[in-house]
Amino acid sequence: MPKERILIVDDEPAILLLTTNALTKEEYDVRGTNSGHEALGIIERESFDLLLIDVLMPDINGLELLQRAREFDPNVTAVIMTGYSTVDITLESLKVGAQSFLAKPFTAQELRAAVKSALEKGNLAKENIRLRALLPLFEVSKALMSKLEVHELFNLIVQTAALETGADRVSLMLINEAAQELTIKAAIGLSQQIVDATKSKIEEGIAGWVAKTRKPLILNEETKTNRYLKEQMRQTGVVSALCVPLVVKRKTIGVLNAGKTVGERPFTQSDLELLSILAGQAAIAIENATLFGSIKTHQLRLEELLTQLTNAQENERRKLSSEIHDSVAQLMINASYSAQTCIQMASVPNVVEKGIGISYPIGKPNKNKGGYTDGERIP
Repeated sequence: MPKERILIVDDEPAILLLTTNALTKEEYDVRGTNSGHEALGIIERESFDLLLIDVLMPDINGLELLQRAREFDPNVTAVIMTGYSTVDITLESLKVGAQSFLAKPFTAQELRAAVKSALEKGNLAKENIRLRALLPLFEVSKALMSKLEVHELFNLIVQTAALETGADRVSLMLINEAAQELTIKAAIGLSQQIVDATKSKIEEGIAGWVAKTRKPLILNEETKTNRYLKEQMRQTGVVSALCVPLVVKRKTIGVLNAGKTVGERPFTQSDLELLSILAGQAAIAIENATLFGSIKTHQLRLEELLTQLTNAQENERRKLSSEIHDSVAQLMINASYSAQTCIQMASVPNVVEKGIGISYPIGKPNKNKGGYTDGERIP
């Protein structure tokens, strides 16, 4: 486990050497300087867990140095050293944010105890700050989970990232599985032309590197990292950048990017942690919204198929009804006509005309009645 980084600032070479050696033996990562102005330059470029500062120095007062150091890192822990211990100095040390006070001369044991106590207080304070910063994220998480329309969700994610980190450029990129590239789904601080045109292959650029490695990345001018990634950051026009992966069930679905331009305070490790937590919540919300959208699409498709099936059945019923009407009804009409014809024929006398199928009655002529008697036929 890496030890805490400590910067010792004291203009007395002997004190600087003794304190450096004593804390190095405790396996702290120690760096020392005898100049307040040099210390400010170091603090501007690098981050430290503890500052061990002498009050009286020729170029800059230790209390002023701590005040200015807090402009770069408001949460830095500090121990003030002085050979002129007074109530005023002690009060001033506490006012500027020192966690502990060490009066010269001191023993190595007193030094170790003061450093350990200050680091514990500093870590506790940072944890409280981090928890307070995370409280709004719980509300954000509720909002994320309630958004089921993906476009609304994407916009909420980038807006929250910009608000919580102070970034002036934020973009949400998702992976297109077919093309194996990242495309921007929502952004703040980028033109629509850039949003539409930006496509990044996996492994290419900062976003591609993070998508492949699944490791969150913080980039500042002083960050010790790959030169290629730093050059990529400069090409985007920002001086400080964060990029975190969106991972669901061990699968990377995209990345969340945040950037600051010239003049802005660089991102800190706390910003990276906060954005990583937000990215974790955002990834789950995106998956839920995507699944909901897929279910909704399938439901609409199913409703469409059911409508088509119902229409087909109704058409079939109409067709069958029409066929029944045209065939059976026609048969019934024909049968009715035939029946009527038979009835009419049954009521006509049974005669057959000779040669053409008409019959005459058989019998003898009956002169009195003008007819024929039975048993005779006309020759």
